[in-house]
Amino acid sequence: MKFFIFTFIFLVFANLSAQRSGQAENWSTSLELGVASSSGTYTSGYSSSALNNFSTSIGLRYLFNSERRLYKPYGIRLKGGFTNLTGDNDSRDFETTVYHITLDGVLNIKDLLKLRSPDWPDGFNLFVNLGVGASHYELWDEARYSDADDGYIFDGDDLVTVNFGTTAEYEISTDFSLHLDLTYSLFTTPDFSTDGNSTVESIGSSRGNFDPRMFRASIGVTYYIPFR
Repeated sequence: MKFFIFTFIFLVFANLSAQRSGQAENWSTSLELGVASSSGTYTSGYSSSALNNFSTSIGLRYLFNSERRLYKPYGIRLKGGFTNLTGDNDSRDFETTVYHITLDGVLNIKDLLKLRSPDWPDGFNLFVNLGVGASHYELWDEARYSDADDGYIFDGDDLVTVNFGTTAEYEISTDFSLHLDLTYSLFTTPDFSTDGNSTVESIGSSRGNFDPRMFRASIGVTYYIPFR
């Protein structure tokens, strides 16, 4: 929970800074809710592969101007949130909350290719992203290693994350868009299984591999911050 509070405060302050900047039309914020599945590093008898896990995140994005001000093909995005993982139908009961914060590079496909009507649907944007960040496992009290500390910033298990994905947006007004976000995350440096009942060494997982893995599908609202 401390990790999520830190992430939320950081994004709020970043948002306030954006609203005070002189190029606010390049900034946007987002809120999304969705589902997730996770596979990889689990103790035998535990799994959470189905898309039955709740996920939510908030984000802040900045798009840079190209030579022509109309086009903003490149950008960066700061995003944080959490995913609540539980066992699927074939798993023993468990609950793990995964908090995450990532910094992504963003490409706007429409602006990158300089497409406009009739070559591109009005009001539609498609972004692709790639980035890195940090994640944190908060294990439920019944997990074997619920009180373990991996020796990093927070109690529990801290991991490095690599994300890549795509976001499709449809503009419903000048300031607001609806979007669908699909993100695939790869994790490395885990000390414990995702369910919290084994160490990675005891189940034969290599800390150098990108394992476990997570897929998130979310719908949300994007708000383009108007010039102040």
